[in-house]
Parts: sequence; C-alpha cells; structure tokens
Amino acid sequence: MKTVCLLTGLVVLLTVAVFLPSFVPARDTARLNSIIINLRILEGAKDQWALDRSKKTGEMPLESDLTLYLNNGRMPAVVVGESYKIHPVGSNSTAVAQVKLGSIPTGSAITIP
Repeated sequence: MKTVCLLTGLVVLLTVAVFLPSFVPARDTARLNSIIINLRILEGAKDQWALDRSKKTGEMPLESDLTLYLNNGRMPAVVVGESYKIHPVGSNSTAVAQVKLGSIPTGSAITIP
C-alpha cells in the first residue's frame, strides 16, 4: 500500500514539474493584457473628459478629473503593483510594473500597442 502511495505521489510531482513551466508565460501574458486593458480604460476616460470639457491636445487631466468617467468612480484595479502615469491629451498614458512581464523588463514603461 505504501508503495502505491509513493508511486502515485511521484507521478503527481513529475506531472507538476513537467507542466508548471508552461503556465508562467501564460500568467505573464494575462497580467500584461490586463494592464493594457486598464490603460485603454484610462485613455477612454481621458478622451471623454477632453470632449466634455472642450480640452485641446496637450492639456493635462488630473486623476480626479478622470474618475468621473470610470466605473464606480475609481481608477482601474492594480494587477501586479504597477503604477499608472496619465499623460496629456494626445499622448498615451503608461504603466510601470515592478516585476518582469514576459519580454517587458522590470521598471519599463508599458504602453498601448
């Protein structure tokens, strides 16, 4: 009976060891996609703010200006501890994550592709 349990445990561990590395890139891609979606949400809010307030290219909204156009009046949820930098109208906002996400090195600016 002990031998069967040990063999079953060994098979489970080997299966995990084989398949675990393939989940890491998928997790990083999902996190990066979530950050890009958050950036698109911020850009949509910024565009709506600019239209409603007759703002021109180069004018800078505050975070409080954009919350009026965001779901529940709050900035998008943070995915991996990243910070978002809102840029003036006409320039895309960026995010900086303090972890490596796929080919994006730690501390690099993430932008909308």
